[in-house]
Amino acid sequence: MLLILSCLLVGTLGEDPLSQLLKSPQALLSSYQTFQLQNGKVYPTSELRLRLRLYRKAVEFVLSQNKLHGDEWQSGLNFMSDLSAEERRQYLGFNATALLGHELAASAEIPSSEGLSVPSSFSWLDKGAVTPPKDQAKCGSCWAFSATAALEAAYKTNSGKLKSLSEQEYLDCVYPLDKRQNGCDGGYYFTAWDYNKKNARMGRSRDRVYTARPGKCSNLPENSLKSYSVTGYIAMPNRNEKDTLLGITKNVLSVAIEVTQTFSAYKSGILRDNTCAHNSNHAVAAVGFTPQYILVKNSWGTRWGDRGFVKFARNHHGCELHKFTAYPTLKPTNKADSDPVDAPTVYDPENREGPTDPYNPGPEPPCEDTKSWCGPDYCGTSYDKYCRKTCGKCTDDSSCPEGTVKCPDGKCKHVHMC
Repeated sequence: MLLILSCLLVGTLGEDPLSQLLKSPQALLSSYQTFQLQNGKVYPTSELRLRLRLYRKAVEFVLSQNKLHGDEWQSGLNFMSDLSAEERRQYLGFNATALLGHELAASAEIPSSEGLSVPSSFSWLDKGAVTPPKDQAKCGSCWAFSATAALEAAYKTNSGKLKSLSEQEYLDCVYPLDKRQNGCDGGYYFTAWDYNKKNARMGRSRDRVYTARPGKCSNLPENSLKSYSVTGYIAMPNRNEKDTLLGITKNVLSVAIEVTQTFSAYKSGILRDNTCAHNSNHAVAAVGFTPQYILVKNSWGTRWGDRGFVKFARNHHGCELHKFTAYPTLKPTNKADSDPVDAPTVYDPENREGPTDPYNPGPEPPCEDTKSWCGPDYCGTSYDKYCRKTCGKCTDDSSCPEGTVKCPDGKCKHVHMC
């Protein structure tokens, strides 16, 4: 009897806590009420039964996925867990069937990767060229977020300045260029860059705030692409993984994938989704890779997935990940850019940096710069903790006057004088 009890106890302890929700209607209802509060969801009373049923199906799906694939990737509940399939489609926005191909054919194509070597790992996060994940909300504007992610990285690489660019400007202004797309009804990153090229401009997200609905293309903010302008884009249609990796080493890549129920419920780990039908419907941005995975930034906020990111398994089709890859090209304008910069994401795919909770910061970090993008622009912000040496936060700088740091020559100077 004791042995049987012990086995039952071990089984219970090893059980996914979500499974308990399926054993008690009251527990499920209580969990869903908490879910609503956490996600700011308010529905009419008449919808409660429908939403609860969808939530239960999501719990069942997550449990089945984790049982099948938990050793590779983990699924979880998120803001989509009480949405219907039709409602989830509102968070997409890349229509491959309407893309006739002239955008790709009209652009310069990158040479084949045949004969070229690709590094084992590469990351634009380490170079400070990736802004934090954004949220497209209930609007088929993924194409705009994918386009800004690639353009933000291109401008950072060329000018040294990272700026969060305005997806709202694309929503408001790209339609006149291409009647097949209309803001929240979907679009393509190719025509977004065509807009930048034709109008020689792009505003910042802080100056034209995202509203998740298209507006008028008027009263545009100041152009933020000051020292470099867009000349077009490089496309790599229907290529293989090696070509995609090579492209990522050139710039953050705009890519299109097919979103499945498996993808929607992704939480962490390395995704190897074999449920897709190979119909691209969502635009995202590939920001790096390792021997195990390709790292992609999504546009569903940080509450989805691995804090807004997803890892696609290497040596796998990635649900069309390699089919519509592209990035913008820039040229210098010979104009100065004195604008302030925006902070890059602090997401670490390997969690190398330890605790990031401001209320529980953990032990004192080492006296060094932990990011390659460290510079004076980040000092005095919440990001200077990653640039302790540059920003004079090291204990051995305490002997220097305030506002100065100890330079490599041992003398106290302002940061820019070292």
